[in-house]
Amino acid sequence: MNNVISQGNNIQLLSFDEIDHDRNGCNQKLKVAGLSSENHVKDYKGKLFYTMFPIQVNSYWYNVQFIITADKQTNVEINSECAEINRTVVITTGVAYIDIPSLVINSETGRTYTTVLISDDQVITVVGYIGKFYCSNDCDSSSFIVLPFTAFGKEYSLILQPNNMENCGIMATATNATNVIESTSERSITVGSATIQPGQNMNVVLDYLEGFHIQTHSNLTSTKIYANKPIVVISGNKYTSLKESNIFYPYRSYYSDIVYESLIHVDKWARHFIIPLIHKASSFRIRVISRYTNTTITIRDNASWSTAERGDQIEITLSQKSYFVSASNPILVYINRR
Repeated sequence: MNNVISQGNNIQLLSFDEIDHDRNGCNQKLKVAGLSSENHVKDYKGKLFYTMFPIQVNSYWYNVQFIITADKQTNVEINSECAEINRTVVITTGVAYIDIPSLVINSETGRTYTTVLISDDQVITVVGYIGKFYCSNDCDSSSFIVLPFTAFGKEYSLILQPNNMENCGIMATATNATNVIESTSERSITVGSATIQPGQNMNVVLDYLEGFHIQTHSNLTSTKIYANKPIVVISGNKYTSLKESNIFYPYRSYYSDIVYESLIHVDKWARHFIIPLIHKASSFRIRVISRYTNTTITIRDNASWSTAERGDQIEITLSQKSYFVSASNPILVYINRR
């Protein structure tokens, strides 16, 4: 998709295609895939959305919302196999904060119909939000952009933080959607009554609006998912340790947070990215995955420093600067602020 998708302290990066300007700098032209008005509407806005919350927590502690924006008054339909979730919402002020029953975040592992379909006759944007009730400064919470149907694909690779509980949700947008899950984990992954052994493929056929939830302590990063029809894939960590600034111990305190995001399908990966200067980050770590084992990734800053890495899964810690990232093959880049 080549767009910035930010979830709190984590970002899937924007691809950078071309900067061109004349010698006087008067005619600067910035071509960034996904920032033209046409692509922006296609990537973030839509009329049909499929989503799920692949997480298991004590639902009594959490508030769940859809934050929906529209350019003018409209009626939004929210539908699910769980009747308590179904509703019609009239948006009159451009934005609506819609409370959803918290049962939506207690989806079973394996097959589940705890999924949601959002539709409208106008173009809207949708954000999913999970947050603890009655919290002050330190809250477990996460928000993620719910991508429209036009942004879905048939091939994905997972990218998560390598600690604590890892989760992945796959949701079908058509009947008889055959999904192949190709595990790259060195450990077995238990999903319901089934087990995916290291290096083994698992085939799952899903019906319309049916989801499949994987929850494991094994590393899911680089796990490949193939489907014969467009699907939505959402991944994240139930508890993720992140650094935050502290006036007494700068950048040394940690807290656990929920981090989820809608994944970009492989056809929208790119080769060139810009990492901007990140506020209040003494350093940050990037994770890069590629579908090709011989991918060469070059990272350079705005001075003269550069480094080159090779492989299909790379992690590197960078200091507080801006960087340009380029690769010999399409990649997905993920940032964790430290």
